[in-house]
Amino acid sequence: MGLILNGFRVDCRIEELMRRNDWAGRRTNVAWFERFRPHPKSSGMPFVQLCSIEQAKVENREIRVNRFLKLFGVGRRVGLIFNGKPSVDYPPGDFDPCRGYLIGFTDYCDSAICVDLRPSRARIIYENVGPNEPIYATAFDTIDEFLDFFVNHNAIEERMAK
Repeated sequence: MGLILNGFRVDCRIEELMRRNDWAGRRTNVAWFERFRPHPKSSGMPFVQLCSIEQAKVENREIRVNRFLKLFGVGRRVGLIFNGKPSVDYPPGDFDPCRGYLIGFTDYCDSAICVDLRPSRARIIYENVGPNEPIYATAFDTIDEFLDFFVNHNAIEERMAK
């Protein structure tokens, strides 16, 4: 069946990485911050954190609950924190919680890293906290680009650790 997050089948290549021991955890290496750039008006980005499978399930369950509550206009509308708005300067600018799933965080527990399923080829976006509201910027234009970065970056780190 495969891993399901926020009602979507996780790309099998991402799922494979998520099952590796070196997937979950915080990254503070400069290479990660070159891809996940902080907004110029923010105080910086202290880390990039990828979720374990169990944490991703919990976080994505919250997205689904909030989507349901928003649909029926009841309860806390926490899901709105994921929306942002379209941006030419920081594309795409927004995240549609009905068209993607969360795989990690940047900076705060509310600043999501998501697989955005809206384009024909899924991409990795992240909340790039702007001066007044969330802005989602693109870290990787395709999942392939993200996978190559992850594998190459970890191989470099492993060589440096020896």
